Amino acid sequence: MGNKYSMFFLGATLAFGLAISAYIIGQAAIKATKENNICVKGSSMRLVESNFAHWSGTFTVTDKNQEKGLDKLENARKTVEKYLIASGFEAKELSFGRIYSEASYEYVTDAKGKTTSKFSHYILKQSVSIASPKVHIIEKVSRESTALIKKGFEFSSSSPSYIITDLDKYKMELLEEATINATNRAKVLAKNSNGKIGALVSASQGIFQITAPASSDISSYGEYDKSTIMKEVKAVVTLAFSVE
Repeated sequence: MGNKYSMFFLGATLAFGLAISAYIIGQAAIKATKENNICVKGSSMRLVESNFAHWSGTFTVTDKNQEKGLDKLENARKTVEKYLIASGFEAKELSFGRIYSEASYEYVTDAKGKTTSKFSHYILKQSVSIASPKVHIIEKVSRESTALIKKGFEFSSSSPSYIITDLDKYKMELLEEATINATNRAKVLAKNSNGKIGALVSASQGIFQITAPASSDISSYGEYDKSTIMKEVKAVVTLAFSVE
């Protein structure tokens, strides 16, 4: 009976030892596999000029009589249109929005301290917007159009938005450059370890970042700055190679 139990414990011990050995060998294999790969990031950047822009402005007039106010607004519209065409745009590039009209009231307090509202005047306004590839003219108009105030009405200018419509073309070029950059980095690292890179194991693309020149802004979902005509378009790739 004693021999029977002894054989049982001996077998169990051997089985446990084999399992531990298999685990250690497996972990070593995993570690060796990981050590035989090299993972690098590559980047590329291109300074690109926006080729399309959007801008808008609003002109405003006031009058106690709404009909006279509408006449004033129409004259202001013609003045704005003439100014923008003289700046270099075509009439078909201009888009005028709907007319807004609202009554303005002033509050008067009498000798007894009672406050009442009293009609003051009408405020009428209209917007004009331009979407055009003439980015430099839009940039100039956005800065100088407030000079229209001298024409007898209020004018406010919004900040332009500049975009790159053929961005996909640059993305492909940048991905190619970033891949070459990552590959060269991997070669240098492998060489310094007395090895050389082998087959590509994996590759992944990062999020494109489109920022103002010299900006360090980045985000996990990708930046797209629209405030400047010139932009930096940046691409990042991550490559893993086997090492021989």
